[in-house]
Parts: sequence; C-alpha cells; structure tokens
Amino acid sequence: MRMRAGVLCVASVVSALLCAFPAAAQTPTPLNFWQFSAGQVLAPYNDAGPKWLVLLGPSFVYQSKYEGSKGYNIQPGAVLDIRYRGRLYLSTGEGVGYDFFRGRNHRIGLGIAYDIGRRDNHNGIRGLGDVSPTPQAKVYMDYVFRPRMMSHEIPIILSVDVRRAIGEYEGFIANVGGYVPIAGSESDRYFVFLGASGTYWDKRTANAYFGVTPAQSAASGLPVFQADRGPESFGAGLSAGWFMNDHWLITGDLAVKRILHEFDESPVVQEPWSAFASLSVAYAF
Repeated sequence: MRMRAGVLCVASVVSALLCAFPAAAQTPTPLNFWQFSAGQVLAPYNDAGPKWLVLLGPSFVYQSKYEGSKGYNIQPGAVLDIRYRGRLYLSTGEGVGYDFFRGRNHRIGLGIAYDIGRRDNHNGIRGLGDVSPTPQAKVYMDYVFRPRMMSHEIPIILSVDVRRAIGEYEGFIANVGGYVPIAGSESDRYFVFLGASGTYWDKRTANAYFGVTPAQSAASGLPVFQADRGPESFGAGLSAGWFMNDHWLITGDLAVKRILHEFDESPVVQEPWSAFASLSVAYAF
C-alpha cells in the first residue's frame, strides 16, 4: 500500500487517541510510552493546523491488573484530547504540557503527567499498601529522521522523555523509543504506527512498585526484596486508526512488554511478560 505524506499529518493530529484508556494512562502499563503521543511531531502547527482540536469519546481496555500481575481486567474508559495551536495540550494520554520548541523535524516541551499509583486490593500484592497517585514533571523530545526508501520519504521518529515524581516515591523514570508509520492511505483514511521502547527506573521508583520492606513482608507474607536502579522493561507496540468521516475516528492499540533486570525476581512479579489492547471511538469537535 502506497503511503501518502498527507495522511500522516492528518493522522498525527489525532494520534493521542491511540493511547486513550481509563485514568491509568500514566501508571506502569504494557503500552509503549511513545504510543501516548504517536505522530504528534508530524502534526501541522501554527497556521498549518487548526487553532483548537477537541476529541471526546469512550474506550475499552484490556490490561494487567498491576505491574507484574498474571491477571487481566477489561475496563471502560474515556478519551479526552484538547490541543491549542498544536502546542498546548490536555490529554488522557500525555497529561498537560506545552511544546516550547517545534519545527518540521522536532518537538521539545515540558509537561505534567500523572501516575494513578496502585491499589493493594489484588491477589499477590495484598498487604503491601497503596502507591498513592502522583503527578510527574516531565521533559520530552521527539526528533524525525527522514530517509528515502524506494523513492518515498519515510519518517522515523526518535522519542525521549524523563519524568520526576512529585511527592510519594519522588523517583525518576526515563524512556527512549522509536517508531515509524508502516501503512496509511489518504483516500481510505487510515494510518498505522509500529515501534518499540525501553524504560529505566531509579531506585525510588523501583522500590515503590517492586520492593518489599520488612513491614510489608510481615503484612503480606511476601519475602523482603530490595530493588535497585536499572532498565525496567522493553516493549513493542502497534497503533492504528481509521476515520469513518470528518468527525468520527476509531483507534486501537496493541502492545507487549517484558520486565527486565532484577525486577523480574521481585516477589511482586507473577509474570514478567504482559500485554495490552485498547479500542476507542472519538468525535472531533
């Protein structure tokens, strides 16, 4: 299928919907972090794009109950994505932020994401206590490489972000990934992104989700475990969308990830592999 450059611009305007799911959008998930904002760096901005873009709709998500769980839930949720001049945004996927520097091949900004934390009301982590909801300050960058393949320019996007939890565990998280549009059609109004990413956690973040203190061990029956800093996971994902008309859009995500380092030895981790799937319908106002 021949890929049209035009559909990439149109698709990227609404691609934040590809990660829409319930409020757990920023909590650890098999969803690759780049899928929260896939294609945004390709979107038109300033005079090239709409002044306001507002998208709203329902979603359904299939994901693990918590980081390392072998059990899964299906949950309903909502899509919300508001953007002003392609730079200022409020999104269920990305949080709130602003692209301070933006050009044809780059996007650099600051924002606030949100980790809803973890409840200990699941088998396998009862007695560990909750990880409280925590805002995360973040700095992010997307950069587009544009090699030509078979007479076509194919954008390859490198995406990086660093987050620092404000309160609760006060830890750092770093993500690096890359993705590429692998299919798209302006006439058939669809688009597909494929990519992979890796995540690094510092010691505070790692112990918030994988550590077991002596007090938690006594309450839960799990052995004491002290987590260290290191690469937390590696994952790959696929995001796709189809415009039914000028206002209605159906999007979907598939992702898989593997917990790495010593983290998979934590007694909290029942299964190091996890998967994610979502389906959403949104209306563009």
